[in-house]
Amino acid sequence: PSEIALVESVGKKARFLDSALEVVGERLSGTAGWRTIGARVETVARDPVHRGRWPLVTGRAVASLANLVELALPLLEPGGVLLAWKSGDPADPGGFGAEVEAAERAIAALGGDRIMIDASLGSRDPDSRAGLATIADHRLVLVGQGRRPIDDRWPRDPATRRRDPW
Repeated sequence: PSEIALVESVGKKARFLDSALEVVGERLSGTAGWRTIGARVETVARDPVHRGRWPLVTGRAVASLANLVELALPLLEPGGVLLAWKSGDPADPGGFGAEVEAAERAIAALGGDRIMIDASLGSRDPDSRAGLATIADHRLVLVGQGRRPIDDRWPRDPATRRRDPW
């Protein structure tokens, strides 16, 4: 059975997610492995129960791509993938392009091994694959974790990330 952990630091939102999972679980089979973790992702990423455990991590619009890399890669098992959904043009040096460059620095520092941006998913072309073309000008960003565990110094605490951004 698959396991899915929803991480939410705000108690009220975490309780809502618990309630929603309960309702969904009553109507659908296969949700038994779903749970909510009421904590900051930095805390979860340092917990040995979750660190280096997950094959796939994704996040809602919570941070820049570089910060998402720093927060998510420690949760991934070796060979795991971070899936992010970002808007903008990677060729734009002042916008998304700068965000990608910062993410590449974070990936190198943490020991990730690749970044792939699939622009076809953000295309408005009705023939583009996966049927995601109508969602707007977004790109699917995949970041590979690498083959070795992430060093324990990552992720940095929020104050350090603010003081020393990528």
